[in-house]
Amino acid sequence: MTIKQLSLTIALLCTVLQMSRAEDVWDGTATRPAYDAGRGGLVITKGSELAYAHQHWIEEAYDGVAYCNSNYFLDDNLDLSAHSWTPMGQGKGDALQVFQGTFYGNGLSINLTISGAKENYQGLFAEIGAQGRVQDLHVSGRIECSDSRLVGGIAGQNVGTIFNCWVSADVISHWRGISNTAKVGGITGENQGGVYFCCMTGDVLNDDADVGGIVGYNPGIINHCTFYGSRYSSHGQDNIYVGDQTGKLWNAHEADLLDDATLANYLATFSSNEDCNLYRFAIQYPDPINIYCDGYGALETEYPGTRMGKTVRLTKAFGSLRGITIINAYGENIAPSGNETDGYTFAVPRRGVIVQATFSGNHWLANNAGTQDDPYRIRTTDDWNAFAFYVRKGYNFYQQYVKLESDITIATSVGMC
Repeated sequence: MTIKQLSLTIALLCTVLQMSRAEDVWDGTATRPAYDAGRGGLVITKGSELAYAHQHWIEEAYDGVAYCNSNYFLDDNLDLSAHSWTPMGQGKGDALQVFQGTFYGNGLSINLTISGAKENYQGLFAEIGAQGRVQDLHVSGRIECSDSRLVGGIAGQNVGTIFNCWVSADVISHWRGISNTAKVGGITGENQGGVYFCCMTGDVLNDDADVGGIVGYNPGIINHCTFYGSRYSSHGQDNIYVGDQTGKLWNAHEADLLDDATLANYLATFSSNEDCNLYRFAIQYPDPINIYCDGYGALETEYPGTRMGKTVRLTKAFGSLRGITIINAYGENIAPSGNETDGYTFAVPRRGVIVQATFSGNHWLANNAGTQDDPYRIRTTDDWNAFAFYVRKGYNFYQQYVKLESDITIATSVGMC
């Protein structure tokens, strides 16, 4: 279609659709979270708010409800990696200290670092109680304890419910006991409750007994869980998913889901369950494809991630490509096939890749300020493609200005959203 020159400044008020979510890099401080009466719980948008809840764990949060018994609603991705995290309720030792509320992750991520811990019960939570529930949450980062038992990505111990969660963090403990086993697992160290529709894509490491990709010791129920990571332990274990199994383990999957047909059949078994979207995403796209572009141009893929061994195609969204480097998670270069016109293809290794592309010219967003006096300018088809690309990718243009300054012709396939 042909767009007539409008000499028009557009103020984009994209308050909802595809707005990028801010990530709070926690600075170690604590800020009291807000209470939402309509939802019936505390709203978490910053790492400092989660830290405040931990510091005041048995104190009243609202209407006589303590923080340890409250509901939580995660409304933004959190980055807690700058400081070693102390698990919610860790080290308290009585029933009031376990988590007895519901933590709604809303499909968002918490990037977590635990480093050098010696106390037992390590993870985002120390222990989830019988009335407690954590759901719809992705935990990334690294959990490495020097001398801790009961270690997991979501919790050290679960007596309640962990549902529709994804852990891509490595979970490591250097505990080596005599009378007590380690109980280290990707999701939780010990499960006396239920773990449902959860995926672990990180590695689990401990050279002792009761070490599993999903749960270290399981007298409870595990149903619909996938482990794409690696477990490292010289000690004998029950199976790759559970170090010691006295409970129930159903629908557990590992490398079999790398086969497309098997994955499709498995997805069909719970296709009617709309509450498992994070789990669906995790088992289909466990290995991320992180693309960074310098200059006036961009590469993109059809999906944000893939599975080990699958072929990925990088296509040019706009710009003139000068060079491309693909590096796996271990710092090794991957040589792609193809070219700029037809796209570049490569087989993805486990743990994903970083793609660094360099384009001629300055970054489109860097050319102008996006203000009313200095708007982002669209003068060529590439300018329009750049604008459309950033909208599709969720760039936040809220209350910024874009000015169309020339007639351009665009393909109907180049949409905004």
